[in-house]
Amino acid sequence: MKNKSELQNYVSETINDLSTQPWYPNDYCNVASKHLFDALKESWEKNIRLQHSYREPWDGHTYVVINKNWKDIILDPTYSQYDSKYKDWFIGEHFPDKTLEKNR
Repeated sequence: MKNKSELQNYVSETINDLSTQPWYPNDYCNVASKHLFDALKESWEKNIRLQHSYREPWDGHTYVVINKNWKDIILDPTYSQYDSKYKDWFIGEHFPDKTLEKNR
């Protein structure tokens, strides 16, 4: 698996590609996550999936998960809509937002 800085580059490229679109990052998780998923799938990662969570029913959130050695790593190019501390992206094992994490 690539290291965290390489993953950050993939997420940063996704953000750069889409950040000029209206309503980014809000209402853009599906497009951004699919864009990131396609880039990762094409280049190197086989054990990758799109995954969903939600804070409120019918208000879903999409992101990418890489599984390596039975460990999930979340890559979320639009997490900043939930937490301003994550201005550019979120990469980690668990969401800091407890509701999103619980509903994974």
